[in-house]
Amino acid sequence: MTTRPPPAYVLWFGPTGLSVARALGREGIPVVGLHHDVNEPCAGTRYARVEILPPLSSGDGPWLEYLLAQGRDLAPVKAVLIPGSDASWMFAWRHRAALAPYFHVSMPQHGLADEWVGKPYQYAAAERVGIPFPRTFTIASAADLERAAGEATLPCLVKPVLSHLWQREYGTKLAFARDVDELMRHGRDAMARGLDIMVQEYIPAADDEIYCYYSYRSAEGATLGHCVIRKLRQNEPRFGNSSMSQCIDQPRVVEQSLRLMDALDYQGIGAIEFKRDPRDDQFKLMELNVRPTLLMGLAADSGVNLPLLAYRDLLGEKPPARTVTPRRHGRRVGIFMNDLRSARFYHQVDGLSYAKWLWSWIGARDIYFAWDDWGPFRGYIHMFIDHLRRGRLRGFPLSFPTPEQWAQGKWDGQVHPTVTTAPDIRRTGKARTPFGHAA
Repeated sequence: MTTRPPPAYVLWFGPTGLSVARALGREGIPVVGLHHDVNEPCAGTRYARVEILPPLSSGDGPWLEYLLAQGRDLAPVKAVLIPGSDASWMFAWRHRAALAPYFHVSMPQHGLADEWVGKPYQYAAAERVGIPFPRTFTIASAADLERAAGEATLPCLVKPVLSHLWQREYGTKLAFARDVDELMRHGRDAMARGLDIMVQEYIPAADDEIYCYYSYRSAEGATLGHCVIRKLRQNEPRFGNSSMSQCIDQPRVVEQSLRLMDALDYQGIGAIEFKRDPRDDQFKLMELNVRPTLLMGLAADSGVNLPLLAYRDLLGEKPPARTVTPRRHGRRVGIFMNDLRSARFYHQVDGLSYAKWLWSWIGARDIYFAWDDWGPFRGYIHMFIDHLRRGRLRGFPLSFPTPEQWAQGKWDGQVHPTVTTAPDIRRTGKARTPFGHAA
């Protein structure tokens, strides 16, 4: 009689959770997803049973009660728990003592939850081992904000310490400040909402200079699998999430990432984001995500099945004889609807023709699509049509200047005086202006 493998419970079931479920479900592992939105297209997957519960923002109770009841039913078998968002990771951290008798979960065994999810803790570790990161001001008071406004290089970014709390308030990842007035306005508003913030240098590079290192690291400190994924485009452009990415070979990113993981004594699935600064050719740390993120599906497509490595390691199975790396570089994954929303920006600002944009999708996979799992893609098509009808695929983000201002490197008539033009032949063969777009 064949023994059914222990199930995996995936907390938060958007595209990240879907990628985890497919990576495990195709190996015959039963998956249960927890999510808050009954209209989520990913819930239609054949590779998971998705339970809809109230959002974690309204309280931990329903999620905790459900998981404990499931754990008691499965006992003495222990399931595997994989958070798919910052909020669900912090939920698992808060209740790890209660969940431990029933679930295996891989996360760091020291520090505080807010430290791990927040960026200052990560930057302190990077500084210890000589990994560069953008100049950053931590804002704890109105006086700190005033000081940053006087010393920060403009334009700059107002960023959250805890991204999921900012996302809940604003629905964006950060705020872009072109001048001191914008910096003060964004900072004061965020602080009035009780958010911890930073003011950070803006690195003037295009979106295809963002590199993400994905890995799974065991409790013993062994990296069981890793890969590097390069963003090609984002939605929203410059400051959003990936809308098209590609698996590549980038040894410098791997070397820096391994040093950072060692410095942090990290455990679990992680994703480290760097941005190459064209002014000095350094890969600068942007953030460490302490969980699977949006591009997890591309890692699995490229032969690095991190959820499976985590699952087997947590169940005590023998680790691979050597670190799992991509079988083939070059695979691409995107989100067509989001990429379409950004296409006009890349056309007008970066000079990317619509024909080349469309050609870039030849051979790529939409993250919702899979030949063996049509349910999420059907739901996604319905969502796409609804957004098209409502006009949500047109226009530019409100935080941006006009395309003409961006193309000329102008921000309220001013160009940053200390940034120099750097040669860049990646897309058009032309030099790029100080703000990372084609001259």
